[in-house]
Amino acid sequence: MLNFTKKQLNFQNFSKYRPQLIPLLLIVLLAAFLRLYRIDVLMRFIWDEGRDMSAIRNIIVNQDLTLMGPFNEIGGKTDFFGVFHYYLMLPALWLANFNPVGPAIFTAMLGVATVFCSYIWLKKWLKPNLALAMTALLAVSPLAVKYTQWPWNPNTTGFFAILLLLSLQKWQTKPKYWLACLSGLLLGLLFQLHYFTIALGLPILLTILWQKKLSWRKKFLHSALAGFFCFLPNLSFVIFDLTHEGFYRKHLVASFSSSGQNNYFIFQPWTIFTQAPLYIFDVASKFFAHKILGAAASLGFFFWLIQSLKTGFKQKKALPSFKLATAWTGFLLIVTLFPDVKNDYHSAALWLALPLSLITQTKFIWNKIKPFFRFILLTFLIIFLIWQNKFWRVPDWSQNMPLVREASLIIAQDVKQQQLDHKFNVASFVDSDTRATRFRYFIEVENLQAMHHDRYPESHVLYVITPHTWEETKKNPAWELETFREQEANLLGEKQNWKVYQIMNQ
Repeated sequence: MLNFTKKQLNFQNFSKYRPQLIPLLLIVLLAAFLRLYRIDVLMRFIWDEGRDMSAIRNIIVNQDLTLMGPFNEIGGKTDFFGVFHYYLMLPALWLANFNPVGPAIFTAMLGVATVFCSYIWLKKWLKPNLALAMTALLAVSPLAVKYTQWPWNPNTTGFFAILLLLSLQKWQTKPKYWLACLSGLLLGLLFQLHYFTIALGLPILLTILWQKKLSWRKKFLHSALAGFFCFLPNLSFVIFDLTHEGFYRKHLVASFSSSGQNNYFIFQPWTIFTQAPLYIFDVASKFFAHKILGAAASLGFFFWLIQSLKTGFKQKKALPSFKLATAWTGFLLIVTLFPDVKNDYHSAALWLALPLSLITQTKFIWNKIKPFFRFILLTFLIIFLIWQNKFWRVPDWSQNMPLVREASLIIAQDVKQQQLDHKFNVASFVDSDTRATRFRYFIEVENLQAMHHDRYPESHVLYVITPHTWEETKKNPAWELETFREQEANLLGEKQNWKVYQIMNQ
């Protein structure tokens, strides 16, 4: 008969963290509820998602492997991202039988995993109750919840960023080569998801340089391995560029060229005193769903940032808060240099610092409050943030995925009845995407292919999704309507604020 001692079963370590298990479980369950509740109607499904789902479906159905990832079109300018997002979402879309809810659920679950992993990282250097409080705020923040409710390449950066911080923490205590490789690989995948995440390279570099257990030779080897594995997933850019006449290289040159139409780079050193504070205030106000809380968190953020950097450089030690602070410093520098493309979701990989900032700002008052009243204040803040999520809200009809699918099915059924094959086209006037990218996706799922959006004049039939009557719609100067403007329209169906028209080119 086998005998197990408490030491062998590690009961002592288990009992050490047992008091936090129940509240942590409740926090994780709350995070899952807020992210998954009514996700099919609350998830965003516009041009970006229609484009991505169509590209992923093409990989699955036609085995058409691609190295070109998502791209954005902003005011006549374009920027490109890595293809990793497509292959990350591919299994979920396939298992969901091409229903975009599958990738949305997968993205939401990565958001839940981010909350759990954040606690694992925080409890290594903070008191358990403080780690739980910060994790709870991350779990219920309307901003953090919002950006995990649909499959979009920036929405998974938080998950891979916390894995990177965990791998760095492990590497710092046990500097193994495989951990340097893992850290570099995670940074490479993050760069694929969004290029602003390159700021997370700073904590990797400083952690390696300040590792006292390694010789300079080994530091160089660890750095080289991290750099190589960071580059590895981004070979997709290089291979695509070499096989497509320098596509990415030309775009990159244009992005930094002062005379180029695609120029994003704006070098104005003094704007760091305006861009960075304004960006932090905007994100913090959305994270805490209130401008006063946002202002307090913003002040706390810069206090925490300066203190963390000062302590880290003084001790020449990559403390956990220092890693986060250096990443934020690099990110704010990028925001300052590329102000035209900054947005609240760009810092999704670094939002963990925001609840830390708020607590830092109020710690002198916080320490004087009795534990019971601390709990009450934190509970009220969590309830307030949960309420601000507005998970009971009526979905925005212009972004509602089930409505997009229903309108698309009306078109698909008519195409099949009319046996139009490839002679039809689709246009939409419910938002700025007149090419109806998201509607085209669901039509493709029905194994139908609309004519390319550059071939509207050649189409025999045009289907129009619009919130207006045909008489109002045809006054729109959009070129998609040019050939069909004087034709009669047949109303096929209505879905809430939308009307679906069929117009024959006679």
